[in-house]
Amino acid sequence: MKRHVLMVLTLAGSFLFYTGCSSKEGYKTITGVAMGHSFKIVYKVPPYAPTTFSSDIKRALNKHIQEIDKSISLYYKSSILNQINSNLSVETDSIFSTVFLKAKEVAAHTGAALNITSRPLQELWGYNLINYETVTEEEIQNVLPYIGFHKIHLKDGIISKEHPHIHINFNTLGVGLSADHFADMLRSYHVTNFMIEIGEVVVCQGVNPSEAPWRIQLKQAADNVLYLKDKSISAHGSPLNLNVKGKKVYNHLFDTKTGYPAEDPLISVVVISESSLMASAYSLAFFSMGLDKSIQFLESHSNLQAILFYYKDDRLEIFTTSNITPRHETLYFP
Repeated sequence: MKRHVLMVLTLAGSFLFYTGCSSKEGYKTITGVAMGHSFKIVYKVPPYAPTTFSSDIKRALNKHIQEIDKSISLYYKSSILNQINSNLSVETDSIFSTVFLKAKEVAAHTGAALNITSRPLQELWGYNLINYETVTEEEIQNVLPYIGFHKIHLKDGIISKEHPHIHINFNTLGVGLSADHFADMLRSYHVTNFMIEIGEVVVCQGVNPSEAPWRIQLKQAADNVLYLKDKSISAHGSPLNLNVKGKKVYNHLFDTKTGYPAEDPLISVVVISESSLMASAYSLAFFSMGLDKSIQFLESHSNLQAILFYYKDDRLEIFTTSNITPRHETLYFP
């Protein structure tokens, strides 16, 4: 395992990814919106593809977007998730159950809260903890019964909540699932070289238009580049969500046991995996766990690859798992 100082922290921007690739004959680009996030897909048209190939891909992609939005999107008014949050009895589908069960699996594996039911705390404390000075213990205790993933149950395709005010948010996990669905769709059309970027998730297969591994650069860490092939990467957290109150550092998550903002120096997590949903679930889990517990967990689970950014002594530092090999100091090849 490795820790080293990366750079002085600049409290602007985010740890979103951007990808470098050049336009080249045979590669196409699609942009759009899914799960409330913009996305970009760059792919190479396979040999002997029909003239309708690009339109066929777009049509298949739109079908997947609609299916996902109708299941787990908070931006789709009549989605299954919104109906459940409104306490309507509705049968879930395979998309919903896949995300729910993966979240349960990772939560059980890590002991993390995942913070997918923390909306009442977010509303209480306000954006960027604007209500930090005025929130009372009584107010916190009043909303704590509505918090906790363990208070949500799936049986025979039906979700039950232990309290009607529990609100579920699958946004982070849904982005990962969307990336997996898009990738599977491209593979079903025999596309072997592609890059998908949606929200803070990127999945890469094959090579880019320059016949090299896809190049992923981390914003706010300009010298840090990942070269990915047949991998997914997910980030969670941003310097924009960092709050310093006196000598205490808070990220934008909450301790779901106490109802107070999480006091932790961890400000961003990057997880690399074969599955975008898996990467998204673990990035959210580690961010929920905080720096020390995440490092302890990663040190005992050598199959996981992660990069943790944290705030210490007015500087941004970085921790990387030893299974991410550094080349020329700042190039990582998972």
